[in-house]
Amino acid sequence: MDKENDMLRVLAETVIRKTIKDINNSERSIRNWVNMALDFSEGRFQRTFFKTADDMLKNTKSPYYDLIKDSIANTDEERFLQFGMNLGYNSCTMGVKKILENEVLYGFNIPWSISIRLEAEKLSEDPESYNSVLTQG
Repeated sequence: MDKENDMLRVLAETVIRKTIKDINNSERSIRNWVNMALDFSEGRFQRTFFKTADDMLKNTKSPYYDLIKDSIANTDEERFLQFGMNLGYNSCTMGVKKILENEVLYGFNIPWSISIRLEAEKLSEDPESYNSVLTQG
């Protein structure tokens, strides 16, 4: 890892630590957390992800608020830090760079995520087709 990435990682970890300490269980505090992530987002993957989260939290009756509040109340701060670093830094920053490098190298668009619908009949007829998709992913 080069010095620039080391500095970015330390900066990201510092911001996440402060945010975790400042967050409370209010809807506004939770939206502020997502808005901060959206403000710092630069790439298309980051902006799309955090914009989607922001849109979902505009509904004040969203069940995500209950999920987040429960997680805040019952999860160790270090776990939140690790989650934030994995999602925000490792996935949205370093992971995206790797995906973009591979798109150039291999000459095609690589999706950031894939949705698969399992069909019982197809799975029983040809289970290897699902294994192949998962392995390639």
